Amino acid sequence: MSNVSIDQKPGDIVCEPLLIKTIVGMPAYYMVATYNGKDRRVVRKWNALVTEINSGSRILARKLTERLASFFDEKVFSQFTWVSIPTYTFLGTFQAASGGIPPALRGYEEAFELAKKLYGRGDFYFARIIALGHAHVQAFEFVDASGETVAVKVDKYERAGFANLKEITENMHDWVGNWYELFDADPGLIERNARRWREIELEVPDDAAQKEFPRIIKSE
Repeated sequence: MSNVSIDQKPGDIVCEPLLIKTIVGMPAYYMVATYNGKDRRVVRKWNALVTEINSGSRILARKLTERLASFFDEKVFSQFTWVSIPTYTFLGTFQAASGGIPPALRGYEEAFELAKKLYGRGDFYFARIIALGHAHVQAFEFVDASGETVAVKVDKYERAGFANLKEITENMHDWVGNWYELFDADPGLIERNARRWREIELEVPDDAAQKEFPRIIKSE
């Protein structure tokens, strides 16, 4: 991975990418965390959690709150940086970047507490994250043993509210429509960005990419 943010430096560990999907399951973008601390157990915990979320496994909602808590410790949080990277080459290299753990999981505790009120109990599961934007605004979907779902939206101020799934679906159609407008306005966009990604891929040696803790390399 090349150095794409002033906060990410060569030598930082690149963590397992968190895949964020739209409401219909279409890949929207990756949130890639990098870690500059010394404790590799932190990276292993993060990678294990992200792998489980990406797999679509149902996770007991209150347990996920507990697992996320350690990453919000001020010292640990400050050792992370994230970038939002499109899943499709025509959208360029990265869309947002900042410090801390990826914001797609920030506000989860607030979402869990609201879902607990809506269910009237705490024995339900986290099901998925629904993409609403490239940074802070996301929706969390929960499900109980009977299959009843609850969707909670969290804004950039980490305020939780009921998510209107019909409205989210309509907005997704507008989102995809904007992509097609990009193609019409600039037909060469796809190939230019595909070429850029191929060049980035060639910068990373295979042995470096296959390590348990791959690191950002210095761009030439």
